[in-house]
Amino acid sequence: MTALYETLSSAINLVGLLATACFLYDNFKSLFSILKAVLEPYFRPELPHSLLDRFGKWAVITGGSAGIGKGYAKELAKRGLNVVIISHAKEELIATANEIGNQKS
Repeated sequence: MTALYETLSSAINLVGLLATACFLYDNFKSLFSILKAVLEPYFRPELPHSLLDRFGKWAVITGGSAGIGKGYAKELAKRGLNVVIISHAKEELIATANEIGNQKS
């Protein structure tokens, strides 16, 4: 009888421990998120501020002979990055490359 009592007592203690842990988690998770937001900047590494420092001096643009890709290619070249343009249309690709080359000069 005492073995059964000890087993039931252990099971009840375990359930109580789990219920307490769930209660504490639910009630203190906002406190943890506030602490994380306050303390995280002190432990996070400093990020570079410019595109060149952050990603390097090369950019690969797919679909760069027209539309948004062309705009990105021109802007990144203007900001000092070396641009590699990939496109299906050879004539448009050459024209865009010439535009960017003239823009840099």
